Amino acid sequence: MNSSSNAPEIYRQQIAVPEQKIVLRGLVQASARQGMIVLEVGSWCGDSTVEIGAEVKKLGGRLYCIDWWKGNPGTNLEGAARQTDIYTEFWNRIVDEGLDDTVIPIRGRSDDIAPILADGTFDMVYIDADHRYPQVERDIRNYASMVREGGILCGDDCEGRLLDFDAEFLDAGKDVDFHETVHCGVVLAVGEKFRSYSIDYSIWSVRRDGGRWSPTDIQFNGIIPR
Repeated sequence: MNSSSNAPEIYRQQIAVPEQKIVLRGLVQASARQGMIVLEVGSWCGDSTVEIGAEVKKLGGRLYCIDWWKGNPGTNLEGAARQTDIYTEFWNRIVDEGLDDTVIPIRGRSDDIAPILADGTFDMVYIDADHRYPQVERDIRNYASMVREGGILCGDDCEGRLLDFDAEFLDAGKDVDFHETVHCGVVLAVGEKFRSYSIDYSIWSVRRDGGRWSPTDIQFNGIIPR
């Protein structure tokens, strides 16, 4: 069932532009401490995992990855998972990158895994799973409390803020993966949860600050903030 020839195509599903790699690594660095613990909700073939994991490894930390490796319903990823053993693709890539001593996979749905994890555990939580509004809202609600004080909560595929789009447009696309190139479910869920947040190349981020959430406002070396 494993087919490595599919790997290049399915890897490209997560990192849209090179600047996102810089943002991911910068977010880890901004929450870094020796022995840090990071959680990734939605890993697929490890495109973002290898960027986050490389920084975590430098500090002797651990990166826990939650995914069921079957793809989101109604997307081309679901079809790919029927033809390819995605988990094996993921783990082979982790081994090839020398991160098998850093990355710890947790196989299951994010809703099912959340109840067994403790609040205040992680230095950073990165959410990039099902992009439909109900699931994004639940993932943020379920995992936000697991970020320690001073830590970062972030995620991918947030192309703008609520006021950047017509409300009817967002509502029309909130229950599908994306609508006319916009992940409406992500935009809605993030905009409703946080009054203020940072967006850098579609990666949104906030920092836990005294029990509240504030924009990370990080200056990433080599790219212009957006």
